[in-house]
Amino acid sequence: MKLTIFSYQLLKPRLVERIASFIKYMNKEKIVVGYCRSACAKDSDDTRVYEQKKLVEQFAKKRNLNIKDFYIDNGVGGMTLDRPSFKRLLQDCRDGKIKAIIMRDIDRIARNSILIGNALDIFKQNNIKLYFVLPEDLKFHLVVSKARNEVLNKLMI
Repeated sequence: MKLTIFSYQLLKPRLVERIASFIKYMNKEKIVVGYCRSACAKDSDDTRVYEQKKLVEQFAKKRNLNIKDFYIDNGVGGMTLDRPSFKRLLQDCRDGKIKAIIMRDIDRIARNSILIGNALDIFKQNNIKLYFVLPEDLKFHLVVSKARNEVLNKLMI
């Protein structure tokens, strides 16, 4: 089928309708959440967690997604999945309360590829979409990390 300007104009309202419908679906109660983790500090106003949260909020805002909750683990390293907020996040995924998670980078899940794989399996089993923020304006964010996130985004979404 050849797409003409006329047929595009007929299809455009449907596309806009589908996008609006998707946004409504994602914004239902307890659907989109953010996850932040920092091993450095235990106080609630940790700068690293604050920066992660800010990036996640900006990412969601650009995509018209409303974050219903944040799961934050302060002062807990990424070499374990036994973190209070992360365990609650996984349980809420299993309970069907979450449809999408936004986080800064995949290393917020864990610093070990086996643990990351275990968590990704849980997310996949529960049809959870993962979004990784790519803070291109931050100097510490390496090109390698960006490329890894792009590949993961293609695999997970």
